[in-house]
Amino acid sequence: MSIGLSYQLIMTIELAVGDFAFYIAYQMSFMADYYEFMENPELLPPSGDRLMPEGPLSIEFKNLYFRYPGCENYVLENLNMKIEAGETVALVGDNGAGKSSLIKLLVGLYRPNSGEILINGIKLDDFNIRERKKIFNPVFQSVLLWPVTLKENVAGTEQNIDIARVWDSLEKCGLKERVEAMPHGLDTLLDRAIDPEAIDLSGGESQKLAIARAVYKDGPVTILDEPTAALDALAEAEIYENLHSISVAKTSIYISHRLSSTKFCDRIFLLADRAVAEFGSHAELMALGGRYHEIFLTQGKYYQEEQEARNANA
Repeated sequence: MSIGLSYQLIMTIELAVGDFAFYIAYQMSFMADYYEFMENPELLPPSGDRLMPEGPLSIEFKNLYFRYPGCENYVLENLNMKIEAGETVALVGDNGAGKSSLIKLLVGLYRPNSGEILINGIKLDDFNIRERKKIFNPVFQSVLLWPVTLKENVAGTEQNIDIARVWDSLEKCGLKERVEAMPHGLDTLLDRAIDPEAIDLSGGESQKLAIARAVYKDGPVTILDEPTAALDALAEAEIYENLHSISVAKTSIYISHRLSSTKFCDRIFLLADRAVAEFGSHAELMALGGRYHEIFLTQGKYYQEEQEARNANA
């Protein structure tokens, strides 16, 4: 019996060590990319000397071409689109239409093969790179939570944190009550893989926390790239409407597959065939009777059937 227990203990230790080694190797792969990026000046985006203007900002994509490195086909081809200062717009379209690619070009994660991105009529590359980072409040589909406290995750720093602003940001993304119920509140540590005393948030909670970061940062351009995919349609619509109500003086770009969540936008751009295929308000696109109209009616029928099924099971 003692031999069996010893063998079981050895196997448990081997599995634990193996899991830890895999975790370290996985994290080190990101470090290798980081060092390659920092040591290769050609990979760094250009930085001009202009400072960002005050107030809401207009954004224009002009004759834009883009394809991913190593790919022959363009994701975006001769795309032209202008977002007015203070305007709230939605980018919609099928998977692979180039919505997320367009946003990654805007925030500088990629560079276009040709064409221009203009901020208030000035080339994006002409602005100082640090200034560019200040203006965007991007929230992407994949969320990275840091193994620090909740308040530090929201504020993005450990110094001079505005606690009232943290609570306000959590309330606007629907996470305040959840944090208030935690024994340590804003001082709750995240990532149990690092600290056994920490907690792990669910997928939906993680996405809400990422949105709280954007609210706390309070830059002039808010970007939501389907960060609410783990939430149901009603929860997503509520968050979008809350953000819309506090973004009156901001330029906002929302990406969502659920068209019902973007009806309130000033204009909606439908991307297809590597460019803008349709644009206008929700009412204008519905009256047009094109692809947007088709997708909206299809989704509406699906959500209606889903709600009827819920009511029947209640």
